[in-house]
Amino acid sequence: MNIKTLTKTKSFWKLPTSISTHSVFSKIKKIKRIFPYIGLKNCLEPCDVAWSGEVFKGKKTYIGFSSSGATGLWDIATMSMRGVCSCMHWDNAHSRHLIGSITDPFLGIVYITDNEKTPYGISFRRRALVRFVYSPANEDYRLLIERPYLDTGNTDPFVYHNKDPHALHTLEIFRKFLISKVNNKYKVILHSEKKMDNAGYAECIPRSTGLDLLDDNEQSSSDCMMGYRNKNIQNDVFVEQFANQN
Repeated sequence: MNIKTLTKTKSFWKLPTSISTHSVFSKIKKIKRIFPYIGLKNCLEPCDVAWSGEVFKGKKTYIGFSSSGATGLWDIATMSMRGVCSCMHWDNAHSRHLIGSITDPFLGIVYITDNEKTPYGISFRRRALVRFVYSPANEDYRLLIERPYLDTGNTDPFVYHNKDPHALHTLEIFRKFLISKVNNKYKVILHSEKKMDNAGYAECIPRSTGLDLLDDNEQSSSDCMMGYRNKNIQNDVFVEQFANQN
């Protein structure tokens, strides 16, 4: 998405000023996500999974993915403002890492919702970050799902009560959904399935040029210790070349 267009949207100026006024938005021209090129467009569809003992018990649930455009930016920025509460809540200082998350072309979010409206959009009852990563051990690109977070009813951004007791079940639902979108062309792994190569390197995130414009405390925060490739990649060029090759 063109940054000039992005900064004219109403949602952009609803972001905390520490994010919307950051200099990175005056230095990069576009945020071009990789996901639409591999079949993962922003989407929402019915999820026929029965959830018991949940805040949305008895309600119809949906599963969605978001990454691209103003919608994707907003969904990633509000990941902890719509039910699930974590250190990425805007009132928590750690939320400064959101600057890196919304500008990272290789990051998306998968979620479960009951479509209940919140001040920031539809609810996120369960959600996990999805990263497009490179596997040195297998010499290929794949999708990695980070650990899932649960809406436990907690609204205190400094109390980290968001652990999903059915994490593996949730992750398999997320994995099945993502596989269906990429037509099995890319392997979808869980954060617990990272694999080291002979040199000791596990899956890593392609490094976009915008990363060099951010301080360490502004880069996207990964709770499964994901690192970036050392090679600097020109965001738009890499995404377009990858799309043409695949």
